[in-house]
Parts: sequence; C-alpha cells; structure tokens
Amino acid sequence: MWEESTLDAAVDLYGAYLRKYYPNLSKPYYDRNKAAPESGRAEAALFAFLQAHCNRVEPHETRGTGGPDFLCTTNGNRFLVEVTALEEESVVRASDWNNDIPDNGETFDFNFCTAKIRQKASDKAPQFKNSPMPRILAIATSHPGCDVLFGRHAAQAALLSDTLLSVPINSPTECFSQVTHLQESVFIRPKNGAIEPCRQSISALLLAALLNDHCSVFGVLHPAPAKRFDIAGLPTVPFVRLTKWPPEGNQLSVEWIVSSPQPAKHQFRKLDFQRAEELFDVKSLQDNRAK
Repeated sequence: MWEESTLDAAVDLYGAYLRKYYPNLSKPYYDRNKAAPESGRAEAALFAFLQAHCNRVEPHETRGTGGPDFLCTTNGNRFLVEVTALEEESVVRASDWNNDIPDNGETFDFNFCTAKIRQKASDKAPQFKNSPMPRILAIATSHPGCDVLFGRHAAQAALLSDTLLSVPINSPTECFSQVTHLQESVFIRPKNGAIEPCRQSISALLLAALLNDHCSVFGVLHPAPAKRFDIAGLPTVPFVRLTKWPPEGNQLSVEWIVSSPQPAKHQFRKLDFQRAEELFDVKSLQDNRAK
C-alpha cells in the first residue's frame, strides 16, 4: 500500500500512469522531467490536483506536436489545461527572495513575480488558439516562499498588475487611492486611453504553489476570453475576477467568487485512479527513480 508521500512520489506515480495508459507519452515526460525537473514536478502535481478536483482528467498532449497537457471534465464542463513552471532561480531574481525561509524571525522585502507570470502567459497564449473549448494556463513554482509568492495577493496582481498608492499633492494622507498602469497584467492592457482585453486565447489562470507534501491553488478569470470558462468546472478553486467588464471610466475593481478566499489544496498521496496497487509495482517505481 502506497501511503502518505511527497511531491517526488507524485512524479513517480504520474510517470507510471503514463507508462500504463499512454506509453507514447511516457518517454517524452521522463525526458522533460530529466531536462527540467521543476516542469516535470509541476505537470505531475497538477495532474494529481486536477484528479482530486475534477470528475475526469486525461492527457491531451500529442507526441510530436504538443498541445495542452490535460483534458478535464467536471459537471458536464470540458476544458483544457496547460501546465508550466517558473524555475526557482528565476523566482529568486524576480522576487528578491532567496531560496530559503529565514528561521530567525527576520523580516525582509520581496516582490511578486507578476512580470514573470505575464511573460509565461504571453509565451503560452499562441498554443491555445483555435481550441474549441475553454483553456486554462496553470503556472507553478516550488520556491520555498511559493505559498506567499503565488498566493491571494499575487493572483490579484496577475489580474491588475502591481498597484501603487496615489496621494494628491497638498491633500490629507488619508485621501489616497490605488492605481495601476496595467503594465504586467495578464488579461488587460491600456490602449489609446481605454482598457482592452489581451491574451484572449487563455480563459483563466491557475497559480499553483508546490510544497513538499501538497499544492495550493488560486485562480484568475479572464474578463473577455475567446472561450469563457465556467467556474463549475473547478468548483473548489477560488477565482478572482473583475467586478465589471467593460470598466466605466477606466475604474477597475476586483472580487472573489467566495468570501475570505482560501487556496484549493491537494495533499500528495497516491494518484487517485482505480486499482493503483494492481497496476503498479512499487519496487519498479523506486528502481526507476534510481536510474
């Protein structure tokens, strides 16, 4: 019986799943995981997460031509998910947060990785074009501070870009407002004095924080996608969205689909497909990792 396990075990079991049911995708996955372990872990972790939160998940990638990683079905809703990752060193440079957690109570400044998230979305948006169903981009990181860097405020920053406080000259300090130039927003941008949608091939974004024993996920909805995603497809995921679209007078506000949003979580255990113990030999999995 495969008991409580870590992210590495999820990688092993996802690889075993591919070998059993999708052998043509198995070697490409192991090659990707060897060349870019963070991307491999992200793919395995999101597969485990989606299995726990959807009725059905199956690989959708076509060997040789690529395409989104997974086809998901929940409550009659079908949608595609493409998984990618930000490498830890890239996150360190973007956030100014070293690859550790201070254990002495030290405080420090850091930045969200909004520009890196926007760039990933720009890179992946063409891959979603011409799809007949909603498409979700899942971006993951395993940086030690990932649950903060990819938390609730990071999801809002992905939608609005990083915000600033504006205080008019010679006004009381309490007369402030939040402003944004939308420079790094994933889904909207300024143009000719107005605000327009962009990267409309992506219906929604998932930010996935990968820790050793679980992942935490927040979502961001596109206000005007080419294919709208029904949140009933991922009913446990808290999504942030613009309150009104199109905005009036370039005034933007956001809302969460749930009050006091907490991340959707998945504890890494054995993959949740039937008869796992009949299908996989634990020793062979451990031997494969040793190669």
